[in-house]
Amino acid sequence: MALALILGPAHAGKIAELYARYLAELAAGRSAALVVPSSDVKRQTQRELLERAPAIIGADAVDFDELFERILRLTGDRRPVLRGGARQILLRRVLPEAPESIGTRFQRLGSALLDPAAVRAAGDQVLADQYERWWRALDEEQVIDRGRMRIAVIEALRTDVAAWPAGEALFAQGFDDLSPAQEELLRLIAQRAEVVLSLSYEAGRVPFHVLTPVVGRLAELAGSGGISELPVGAFERHPDLVALERRFGELEPDARCAPSATGGVMLLEAEGERGEAELVVAEVVAALRAGVPGHRIAVIAPRGAADRLRLVRQVREAGLEVDAAEQRLLVKTPFGRALLALLALAWAETPTDAERLAWLRSPWSGAPAHLVERIERPMRRSQETLDEGVQRLGEPIMRALAPPAGARGAATAVDEVVAAVRGMLQRAHGLRAADDSNALRDDVAVATVVLSELGRLATVEPPPTRDEVREQLVHLAFRGRRARKDAIRILDPRAARTIDVDLAIVIGLEEQALGATSVSDPLVELPEQSEVARHLAYMAITRPRERLILLRRIADDEGRPLAPTAIWEDLVAAAGSPPVALRRGFSDVVFPVEDAPTVRERARSIAALAGTDADEALRLAGAAGVTGAIRRALASRRQGTRLGDPRLLDELQQKDPFGVTELDRFGKCSNVWFVERRLNPKRIDEPVDDRLRLGTIAHSVLNRFYREVPGILNTTALGPEQADRAVVEAHRIVDEEMVKVRPIVAGDRLKIDLMRWGLRRDIGRLVRRAALADAPLVPSEFEVSFGMRTAQAGRKDGVDVGPARLSGKIDRIDTDPMMTARAIVVDYKTSTIPIGSDIRDKGELQVPLYLLALREILGREPVGGLFISIRKGATRGIVDQAEADVLPPGLVGTDIVDHETFEAVLESARQQAAVRVERMRAGDVRHDPSDAAFCTTHCDYSGICRVRP
Repeated sequence: MALALILGPAHAGKIAELYARYLAELAAGRSAALVVPSSDVKRQTQRELLERAPAIIGADAVDFDELFERILRLTGDRRPVLRGGARQILLRRVLPEAPESIGTRFQRLGSALLDPAAVRAAGDQVLADQYERWWRALDEEQVIDRGRMRIAVIEALRTDVAAWPAGEALFAQGFDDLSPAQEELLRLIAQRAEVVLSLSYEAGRVPFHVLTPVVGRLAELAGSGGISELPVGAFERHPDLVALERRFGELEPDARCAPSATGGVMLLEAEGERGEAELVVAEVVAALRAGVPGHRIAVIAPRGAADRLRLVRQVREAGLEVDAAEQRLLVKTPFGRALLALLALAWAETPTDAERLAWLRSPWSGAPAHLVERIERPMRRSQETLDEGVQRLGEPIMRALAPPAGARGAATAVDEVVAAVRGMLQRAHGLRAADDSNALRDDVAVATVVLSELGRLATVEPPPTRDEVREQLVHLAFRGRRARKDAIRILDPRAARTIDVDLAIVIGLEEQALGATSVSDPLVELPEQSEVARHLAYMAITRPRERLILLRRIADDEGRPLAPTAIWEDLVAAAGSPPVALRRGFSDVVFPVEDAPTVRERARSIAALAGTDADEALRLAGAAGVTGAIRRALASRRQGTRLGDPRLLDELQQKDPFGVTELDRFGKCSNVWFVERRLNPKRIDEPVDDRLRLGTIAHSVLNRFYREVPGILNTTALGPEQADRAVVEAHRIVDEEMVKVRPIVAGDRLKIDLMRWGLRRDIGRLVRRAALADAPLVPSEFEVSFGMRTAQAGRKDGVDVGPARLSGKIDRIDTDPMMTARAIVVDYKTSTIPIGSDIRDKGELQVPLYLLALREILGREPVGGLFISIRKGATRGIVDQAEADVLPPGLVGTDIVDHETFEAVLESARQQAAVRVERMRAGDVRHDPSDAAFCTTHCDYSGICRVRP
């Protein structure tokens, strides 16, 4: 018996030779096993074998783990192999202090055939102790894990002649990641039976350096007569791809294999993730249009799983079917989130509102969606708690919140979860599903994965606790639903080693590792990772037969340049240094119309053209089938904004008075005024704006402070000597006002505390600054209304501006204690405040109109109007220089104007108010923001507004 090696470069026919020998062994009536790298390759192998023979009897295709377990059973060892969550639970019980990665390390030690004694001999006493404890726990539970299984199988093969059936041949596909256990397994079986191993290897070539030690050891066992070296060229391929394969990594490439420059290899560059995805989509769509079947296209992405999932999402958004062999976390699925929420309801003493709502929102709760919305709406607006909503709606919601029978109080936690899963399916689909919908199939698929994992957990003794079961469900991952057969494949370089396609797009070539593992272990000898990366690059570029696209990012998403790697430079040199065929940058928002890969991208390209050539855009839209979308886009630019509803216009004609803040809003943007004051959209999916709540509370605190504190301190005006006591009283009032704000949803308590701390800081600073300033005028009137039915007698008439009267409410009026008629209007703002130049030149009418009301309605002589920023502590506005003896100290010079300018500002405000009233009554609504920055920083309706210059 001996080992036979089938060696050769990519596409030399190694696998075909291996399959031929395997089928010949079966045809001769002898038993044989075929080892493949993974379960995915197993299915592919079975298809290829059936293509070579009409029927196969006795075929046995397994991966290495299945082969190890098969041999374990042949030795008479019937211990269950511990996997998944069951193994993790036992690990946590045995080694609670160890890191999460300890299980993976134990597996790695088993693959390296290192037992606890070998680890101790290597000098790592802590790891050896943990490893021994783990082995003792396995013995006590009478189970075995895969790492120990490998060691046990190798020991059995060394001592037990019956561990492998005499004369049964073994055929194996090998790669660069053969572990010591796998290599030793092949060597020991070769002493009993024929072993045939295929490897991608060509002596002396740089891309195969990583395999040289392994091939050297196996070659000694095989001998010169057992090695078959196949030449390149078993398959018909594009000349450029043949040349690239022969030249890659060579210092002196063969001149006879110079690239033909006929388009077999293309170089692309992109800036950022978006540019890379757009280039991938464009090339895939171009290949599909050229007639390449989807299953003959592969995108090889050497990045981590998260990056590949982002690429998969972007390709799917383009309308392309993708097979990405995705691992999905249970908690990332709707079924999984609902299950964990249900377990919280069943197991937690006091489940949170978020958990109860997550369960109620799900279709598995059985709660009517409209009733759940009736509970959530007042909660989002902080008007009602969840318990109050449940009590209000009664039995339907209470019934939905009751866990299914058995989800609480069953024999074990595993039994409770089984009951919960079955109850969820019953609530959503009934005992007998009437249809075979996608929703039912998805639910059953996920439930099957969960029940299978629970079956493994049920083997653990003593039974897992609720916390242990919940933790395993949180980390449970499974493969998503398999894509159609014609789907484009997106896979990492290791998974791509066995594929055969017409087009391969290799991305991630800006990375040094290129998919090589970054894990290191001082006790396990690993190959040089740069050599692994080069071999993976070789395997990736040799997958296609017709065309290869090499794509690298030249900048990350932050715009930082990425230098080319050594592998990229070697690939470019081997390809004959062709120019970069296409570069996609951050500024390339749309494709040229003729190059747009999808209908969506073509519509975006035509829409961009419509800005300069509407007729050509409409012609192209007709050919592309997107005429309706482009016509709507063009029509929106010509759409009139003037109000035309006669009922609304009649209502505006009859309106009197107009609010000062309403006029001020109209001046900032008449479209915003229309949306806010006339359309009046209700906020359903957003809580009450914290800025509005903060402003309301701050107003109440300041009003109480100036009403109460002068009496408490026995003074009419706060001075520097009362500053400290004033701050203490301000903090007291803040605390008393914040008690009135009750928490509604999860997180409210923290928000309320943060708001309270911020108000104590801001208002304390404000009153201290006011006391130290010792201003001549003192606060005397608060929340002063005019022009309203609720105003005091003599103040019900508004300010006359000609076409209408104005109403409003002044936050504070500071008057002269010397009994003169002079006064200052004060208005509180939460943060940003207008300055003097805004009031004079930009149509800020609130303060000037309040000053007119002060003079004409309240009978006082205006000295000035000030805005006070509660959060920033600033004071700005406009004041009359002629009244300098009563002005507060510390004013900004540009806010102080001479008497003539001051009066002119008041009169100008009256005239501007009249113009705005006339525009309102005429329905003259425009897209006219007074400040472009207003649209992006202060407008909540920018998403429904097309602003024109």
